[in-house]
Amino acid sequence: MKVSFFHRPKPKKFEFKPRYYNKEKEEREMREKRIKKEIENESKDIKHFESEIHNKWKRTDRDKMRQKSIRRTIIYILLLLMILYLMFHKF
Repeated sequence: MKVSFFHRPKPKKFEFKPRYYNKEKEEREMREKRIKKEIENESKDIKHFESEIHNKWKRTDRDKMRQKSIRRTIIYILLLLMILYLMFHKF
């Protein structure tokens, strides 16, 4: 029977991963990455442009609605003031 009061870690295994350098492959991968980034950037630019136009249209619609609402409110206030004026000056 083996009794141990302290925990002893097991020795770590030796792991060697050989490295191989292929200059042509690395250059090709770098070119591919660069080209993919350029393509993504172009598509992002197009999407960004589309979203910008959409947001601008929404903004103009919202502004038009706000202007209509303000006009309507002013007209209601003027009508109310006219009615009050007529009521108090007639009687």
